[in-house]
Amino acid sequence: MDKAPRAPLVWPRAGASAAMRTFVEQRQPFEVLLPVDFNHVLFTRLCPRARPGMPESVDVAGGPELLRRIADIRGLEGFADLLSMEEMRTAAVRLRTPSPCIIFDFPVCDTPERHEGDRLDEAR
Repeated sequence: MDKAPRAPLVWPRAGASAAMRTFVEQRQPFEVLLPVDFNHVLFTRLCPRARPGMPESVDVAGGPELLRRIADIRGLEGFADLLSMEEMRTAAVRLRTPSPCIIFDFPVCDTPERHEGDRLDEAR
């Protein structure tokens, strides 16, 4: 059964950084809401080839490399602290705007496990 969704963290509210580290250590999915003021800079940094007049909307997915690009933005440098955590190596990161939100998720397992009794289907 899926857990009930938790309330998103709000950046840069006190305690958000510590809570993010805890969720990453536990490999628990979470969301971080950013102030709307970051919408324009996120759009211009992540969509540098956008045509003038385009709606400033972003929906990009990646991993630690996306988080690194986000952490390069003034005011979001605190996200760089997560990059040194081993658990972030396989994290999925998604950024959505115009109401900026960063969504973190973690795969159930890093590699498929093989259990005794499992067998690969053979071509006949």
